[in-house]
Amino acid sequence: MVTTRVQTLPKSCCSVKVAGPIVRINPREIHIKDPEFYDEVYASGSRKREKDPHFIPALLSPHSIMSTIDHEHHRLRKSYLKNFFSRRSLKTLEPFVQQSINLLCQKLERAYAEKQPVQLDSLYADLTADLITYYSFGESSGYLNHEGKVNDIQSGVGTITNGFHLNRFFPMFRQTVLMCPIWAIKTFFPNYAETLEMLRLLHEQSKAALAKTEFKYSDRDRTLFDALADPEIPSKERTTARLMDEGFVVLAAGTATTARTLAMASFHMFSQKRILHKMREEVQEIMHRTDKNPCWADLEGLPYLV
Repeated sequence: MVTTRVQTLPKSCCSVKVAGPIVRINPREIHIKDPEFYDEVYASGSRKREKDPHFIPALLSPHSIMSTIDHEHHRLRKSYLKNFFSRRSLKTLEPFVQQSINLLCQKLERAYAEKQPVQLDSLYADLTADLITYYSFGESSGYLNHEGKVNDIQSGVGTITNGFHLNRFFPMFRQTVLMCPIWAIKTFFPNYAETLEMLRLLHEQSKAALAKTEFKYSDRDRTLFDALADPEIPSKERTTARLMDEGFVVLAAGTATTARTLAMASFHMFSQKRILHKMREEVQEIMHRTDKNPCWADLEGLPYLV
């Protein structure tokens, strides 16, 4: 059992006891704010952890890896995508990554020339959405190529995140929304309309993948749904609901989470000149050695970026 650590202030200040970094917030949950407990909570290796069943409804993807409670079942589902996200497979994505980054740089250069502010989290979300849709579904969303195009993925994920607690305590809300006609959603729940359209598109793609009879693909042509619909996977794991939920999680995590990480990294880099200068020095060393854009292999060898 983990006990709460209590810190007592010196008598010269006051006699009030201050709660430590571990606090019980209800009869079955504790809140931990202590980096030393990271390896204890997020155990690896032979140690097992299972998700909290009461927390799962908030994730809105009951059939995904993220919502899988049992440790062994989670490991099994994770193995289905092992090759899809392997280093060898991701290497095939590099030309498209470079093409997309060039578009992003052009937008930044234009904003600089016109002295216009840039909302980095939205710009990065356009980049990450284009990449994850291209790699996972075989066709890019094309947000970077179209000025003013609304990023439905980013707004959809934001809507779901805002409704996190509602989803947790009222899990039937998701099913109710999915059963409603789109005109009703747009009228009574306009913020959920884009999310519903996205889920229905994933549903159609899932059905199409399961209906395929040919399963020979090159690394470049293989999509997320192809990996999840592989006939070598047990039939109970190859359902429309399962593919749809997994597709949604990959789409959401690959867009919003990655974009947020890039935005936060950019903030710290530009607000701390020491970090900015160090990164520029390392990148410039590569740029002097080549007449083209540095590749992934070049960048991952830089000690400060590792």
